[in-house]
Amino acid sequence: MQKVLEYAKTLDYQFLFHGPDHEKAFFNDINNEVLYIDGAVLFIEKSPLRMTLYPAFKDKMSFKKALGGLYRLYGEAEITIEVGEDKESEGLLNRMHTTFEEAGCMFKCENMVMRTKRLVGNRRTITDNVLPFKGDPQALYRLTTDLLDKETFNMDFDAFDAFLDDDTTIARCVTEGDVIKGFIYGVIYNEGKSVFIRGLGVHPDYRRMGISKKLMQGLFEEASKRHVHDSMLWVESSNTRAINLYKQFDFRPDGDKERHYIYRTR
Repeated sequence: MQKVLEYAKTLDYQFLFHGPDHEKAFFNDINNEVLYIDGAVLFIEKSPLRMTLYPAFKDKMSFKKALGGLYRLYGEAEITIEVGEDKESEGLLNRMHTTFEEAGCMFKCENMVMRTKRLVGNRRTITDNVLPFKGDPQALYRLTTDLLDKETFNMDFDAFDAFLDDDTTIARCVTEGDVIKGFIYGVIYNEGKSVFIRGLGVHPDYRRMGISKKLMQGLFEEASKRHVHDSMLWVESSNTRAINLYKQFDFRPDGDKERHYIYRTR
């Protein structure tokens, strides 16, 4: 596997892992697979909810040929392809869009990174009703998977239950009786210095009531108690409402972008 990875990193176009931790986790999971042909390597990450592909290839034809081999492996299947760019490769995704389309990939969405170097924001609303969740985790899971698509929150219930119990997770909700109005999930990383906002959602019946701001405040309040200094998140580039919310908490675009394509084997 290591030799295949080294070969992939010599190819002209590389859309590999999110970082060293992701790369290590990929190779530690026996469910994941690698498809290698001359001129292309496809790293296929498998979970109960979806398959995600991270490609490296030398040209359009080798990429297209590698995708064609997926049918022999999986039959008819839908696979998410994740490709990204950073500040140094800015413009790469636009240049490669035609390549992905001609290979049979359907564009789904583009996300971008936003970061804040300090946990500040709109402090006008109180956060005393933003609390750790004490109700039925199945109900919270149902709402989470209803509001966040599987590209955003790729977990089955068992993984979600373990996620809630993890010491690095901050989960906060706004509830009224048995009704869950909204939730937010953060993950502590970077040796405890940073929090990644893993997901935020508000039930459609309770939107435009300031709940998103309260949830952000509740997350930041708990993160500050844990001596976290900064935060980052991914947001869909076209989601103006969410971007404006995050700007109130001092988040700014950081240059990294990611596109999701869907490939259906045939």
